[in-house]
Amino acid sequence: MERILLNDELTMICPDGFRVLSKEEMDRMQFLEDGPCVCLSDPERHLLASVGWKRPGPLAGLLLNARDLAKNMEKTVQSSLRSAGYHCRGFDTKQIAGNRSEGFSYEYSAQGTGMAGMSYVTKIAGTIYYFNFYARTEGEALALPIWDEMLGSVRRKT
Repeated sequence: MERILLNDELTMICPDGFRVLSKEEMDRMQFLEDGPCVCLSDPERHLLASVGWKRPGPLAGLLLNARDLAKNMEKTVQSSLRSAGYHCRGFDTKQIAGNRSEGFSYEYSAQGTGMAGMSYVTKIAGTIYYFNFYARTEGEALALPIWDEMLGSVRRKT
């Protein structure tokens, strides 16, 4: 396991089997939004995680809360994956780095393979962080503890 740096503000454990994708590998992927992020892949277990961040303007930073951000993110994901059979499973709350984080889980199909996605959003020190995790539905039960471990490992950089 190694500890990786996110936005020079947070750290997160990269579990054994995962590796950080290169910029070239990330350029070949489709992201819903542009911006800085780190992607982790475990090809053996067919798992993918990403953490993206952005700093909103001062007014937006004051007005936006994690619940509103999660609802907006869900609408964006729904729109993007509608043709892939998107189905929202529901919303959830977690603590990430000591902050209340809002998220949701969903399922969809990618090239005929059932997929599960889990996404959380939180604000930490004025920055909005987006945590996303993807697994095949057939391996989801084994993947969820890994995702929980990753989220539980997020710490503010000291």
